[in-house]
Amino acid sequence: LRLMQLYTLGGELFANALWIALPMIALLLFTNLALGIISRVAPQMNIYAVGFPVTLAVGLVGITATLPMLDQPFQSLLERSIEIFTGR
Repeated sequence: LRLMQLYTLGGELFANALWIALPMIALLLFTNLALGIISRVAPQMNIYAVGFPVTLAVGLVGITATLPMLDQPFQSLLERSIEIFTGR
């Protein structure tokens, strides 16, 4: 029974981690899609020189925007794992 709860916690942890990371994944996917379109429209522009700083800046802005919203999911995951390990 205890081992099954641990497996359930692992599955919940993976699913919740995916939901937490999904906004950043979507934002960076959209950024790479836009950079791909730009590289096809303007082939003379070096996309590697432009793409890295743009992706880095978009990632930092995205983390800054989503970080305040992550306290509730992390708190609920921590409470759930404490609940499983203490047996309550």
